[in-house]
Amino acid sequence: MVFKVQKKILIISEYNIYTSIGGTEYYIDMLIKGLLKSSYEVILITKGALHDEIQAALKTIENFEYKVVFLPTRTFKKQEIQQAIISSTWNEILPVLEREKPDIIHVHTYSTFFNIRHFEVCSQLFKNILFTSHIPGHFCPKGDLIKFNREPCDGVIYARCALCLFSDSIKTGLSNLVFRYHQKVLERLKSLNKLGVKLIGVSEWQRNNFISNGFNPAQIAVIRQAVHDKTDENLPTIIANKIFRIGYLGRLSKEKGSVFLLKVIEKLISTSRFNFVLGIPKNNSDAGDMESLDKLLQQNKGRIKLMAGINNSNKSLFFNEIDCLFIPSFCIETGPVVLLEAVQFGKQVLGPDTGGPLEFSHEFPQLVSTYRWNNQPDAINKINTLSENKKVADDYNFKIKKMEELFIQKHLEIYNSLTTA
Repeated sequence: MVFKVQKKILIISEYNIYTSIGGTEYYIDMLIKGLLKSSYEVILITKGALHDEIQAALKTIENFEYKVVFLPTRTFKKQEIQQAIISSTWNEILPVLEREKPDIIHVHTYSTFFNIRHFEVCSQLFKNILFTSHIPGHFCPKGDLIKFNREPCDGVIYARCALCLFSDSIKTGLSNLVFRYHQKVLERLKSLNKLGVKLIGVSEWQRNNFISNGFNPAQIAVIRQAVHDKTDENLPTIIANKIFRIGYLGRLSKEKGSVFLLKVIEKLISTSRFNFVLGIPKNNSDAGDMESLDKLLQQNKGRIKLMAGINNSNKSLFFNEIDCLFIPSFCIETGPVVLLEAVQFGKQVLGPDTGGPLEFSHEFPQLVSTYRWNNQPDAINKINTLSENKKVADDYNFKIKKMEELFIQKHLEIYNSLTTA
């Protein structure tokens, strides 16, 4: 039997499962799998070539093949970083576009790798271009949507953003005020609409931020994050433990709430009721935070377990070790994927009362709880409550499966609307 290829989709993102792990990488991988199963041809342009030359490779997902074009990782000029000029990656991306002639180009999380200048040129050559925004940095100049480093922002971008940038750096704040750089981030996003690029957000909260900044609701689609259904796999059995095991999965960095996490560990580890399991990639984590963590490890041997090398294929090793997933993020999370994975494994989740975690707490009230953002006493109180009232989760796989089906269905609906218009 010969399968008819529906359309050719070319995905552009500097993030990929072959060189890094994170929500955007998982989103793209899941999209590729869904497209291949729906008889679409897929090409991925990303970075990760080991040398200075482009490397193309055929990758396989569940017996489906797709092409990956790896561009070299490089250092960019100041003008490229500021998106004043198109970056040198265009000289490598353009030949691929001309050769493949895709029906749709779908870009994820622009950066120097593929910035606004690429969109301007690309829109002159191709009609159907999509952009999925995965992070608040696409409309927040600071990138985290935390106003003056003190409280979550309402997401409305105007002159106060320049003052907010002073909280990070006086020099940066001054230059943003003088040259209006604080408005450039939002202007770039709005210019995509003017170029005819279809915008996609990954949460309803994100969509509301777009609308608050003047976007037409009809121009914004929302395709929420999802994870693969694991109905056919043997998920771990929930075992009651005397010690409540708190897990954290991700890099140690400011935006992920590393300072907050370390303070909570330091406070709770003083009692015998709690242990910590940390799945942290050392290479992508802040060196100073890793030093602080190492001191805690030395002072509390046997109470903190550090698991390196956790990836998409072996995450069950991590979830088998925990009772509760803790999300300490400083910046407002649009997802996160790890929350849904914890739910899928029947684990309790505690995250900040902002963005994605707040949305999912309404969808999965039996397992997902929230604490007041950046409020250490409230987080500790909530952890104590969770440890005293352990919940055995219902089977949430049917909900996860529905989310996965909707994830693929919405993408296909958008693709079909573009190619049949």
